[in-house]
Amino acid sequence: MTLPPKTRYPGYDVLQKRDSVSWDDATRAVIDERMAVPATPVFCDAVQWRALSALCDCLMPQNAASADRPMIPVAALVDAKIASNHGDGYRDARLPPLQQAWRTGLAALDA
Repeated sequence: MTLPPKTRYPGYDVLQKRDSVSWDDATRAVIDERMAVPATPVFCDAVQWRALSALCDCLMPQNAASADRPMIPVAALVDAKIASNHGDGYRDARLPPLQQAWRTGLAALDA
């Protein structure tokens, strides 16, 4: 028997507010852009993609997709962020650049 996931606000779904006054056009555009991720990796090769997907599944496990709640494509979102080569606005100068750091880290996970 599978128990339903524990939520802080049972029955509340922020995505149901999409067409309400709670979301403006800018909010809808940002969410649409974030959810429009390619089905295939942009940055990662096949080996890196498997490592990234496994990492995301371990760090952010999700319940199975349903008709009203698809799974969030976490690995694809991370892959797109790496491919854009835009960090979060800060980086320790002693560390390698963003894409090189991810290649090194994913290779280490694969090994």
